[in-house]
Amino acid sequence: VRSQDVFVFHPFSVVMEDYYYVYIMFAIVLIILQCLTVIMMRRVYINRENYEARTKNLTRSFAHELKTPLAVTKSYVENWDLIDESERPAMAAKITSEVEHMTKMVNTLLDISKMDAGDFKLELEDVELFDLTKVCYRHMEELARERNITVDIRQDSEDGDYIVQADLDMMKMVISNFMSNAIKYGKTKVDVLLVDGSNNVTFKITNDG
Repeated sequence: VRSQDVFVFHPFSVVMEDYYYVYIMFAIVLIILQCLTVIMMRRVYINRENYEARTKNLTRSFAHELKTPLAVTKSYVENWDLIDESERPAMAAKITSEVEHMTKMVNTLLDISKMDAGDFKLELEDVELFDLTKVCYRHMEELARERNITVDIRQDSEDGDYIVQADLDMMKMVISNFMSNAIKYGKTKVDVLLVDGSNNVTFKITNDG
């Protein structure tokens, strides 16, 4: 009896032999996609954490910022009966100014919430920092007087250029934050110095606290 050859057909083996490189490429692409997914999810998580941290810091900052005009207004109101009649119109104007200042801060907070949603745009303009610093100090002058703090605002040169491109309300909030902290934690004096650089302005504030 003549023996016959028997051939066993394995479809999977044939396909793998003919297209193995396709499956390898597919596996590599799948691994890369999984890695990218993990990286993106991690980035989203980190961004979310950073956003929550910024929100907390912002809330603390505004709470701190509101304390200064509230304290100044409280001081004016408490001393109202001790003020001479002729000085009351000026004091009333200061109280109104502080209320307007607080209103602007609340509006700024609302604007920043729009910024997070992508609906807010900084209003950049030329801001003279030396004059702005003196304006900010006038809002907390009474607070410094109550704490017996002497505030000295100086510029390094009479011919210096202290103009920067900035959002006026935002810059006012930042400078007020520094000054109120310096007054709050100072013992007897606060020094503010503006230095005109070649293409920038350096704002220095120190106290003896």
